[in-house]
Amino acid sequence: MELAIFRRNQLGFIFQDFNLLDTLSVKENIILPLVLEGRKNNEIEDRLKEIAQILNIEEILEKRTYEISGGQQQRTACGRALINQPVMGSV
Repeated sequence: MELAIFRRNQLGFIFQDFNLLDTLSVKENIILPLVLEGRKNNEIEDRLKEIAQILNIEEILEKRTYEISGGQQQRTACGRALINQPVMGSV
């Protein structure tokens, strides 16, 4: 459990096949780490807005992952990896 919390809070993962959940929208996939943390809705929305603007995906937030292109799926996965503001460092 402690390791899972560390991974969720301190690391951002982008998998080769993205591991997006088809039953969720782009927005829901991106905010999932913050929802699991129990963050407040206003904080979630603020971070989502910032990430979506940076990744230029504001117009697809309500779409399902199977409705968007591979590049948009990749940006969605990036958004999910970055939304929890993981610790920056080298590997």
